[in-house]
Amino acid sequence: MDLDAVKVLLESQERTFRSALELVVEQWKERIRLVEGKMTDLTKSLEFSQAEILDLKNNEKVLQKLNKEKQVAVEELQSRVAELNHRLNYQEDYTRRNNLRISGLKEQPVGETWEQTAVNVSKILEDKLQLPSVNLERAHRVGPAAAAASSHHRTVVVRFRNFSDREAAIRNASKLKGTAAGWLMVIPQYGHLMVQRGCRARPLVTGEYLATLQDVNKGFSGTRKKT
Repeated sequence: MDLDAVKVLLESQERTFRSALELVVEQWKERIRLVEGKMTDLTKSLEFSQAEILDLKNNEKVLQKLNKEKQVAVEELQSRVAELNHRLNYQEDYTRRNNLRISGLKEQPVGETWEQTAVNVSKILEDKLQLPSVNLERAHRVGPAAAAASSHHRTVVVRFRNFSDREAAIRNASKLKGTAAGWLMVIPQYGHLMVQRGCRARPLVTGEYLATLQDVNKGFSGTRKKT
């Protein structure tokens, strides 16, 4: 083989190698472009995610602040409601502080009026409790009327004009013990909250004061002194 033939062969191989190398380089360039494109997309996606995370964090801070404000508002409302309930219960007890409930007082078979009930209560106060000339504001039965033949007698709610007369009736209730009128029960009338605390559980037949009643009465007298 002469030198020219070798030269032609080498040039041909060089072109073939160069073409193959250029093809490989182009393939790698395409792959690099694809990778760069994906990296760009990932970078944009990451930046978008970071922006979303930042927004979420900011929203979280705003929501936490609003939640704290709502909690403070709720606590203030709860405190206000508790205060109003306390005042309402106090007012309810205060409006009933002159009241007594009398159970066991015989009821007329048909159509007993409030006036007749008041007369019967006054008679009990005078004859059994030795409390003559007690001024009553009103006295009435509570609950639905029983049948004429029934032996059940409805409870009487009595409101005294003077708190001192009501207290005297409680003290003198012990005089019913062991007498023919021992079946009568003289009980203070409490408000809803006091009833829930169990104040109705012990009738004052023996003239005892409930500790709760003493506390309430002290509260009433203390309030009146302040005002």
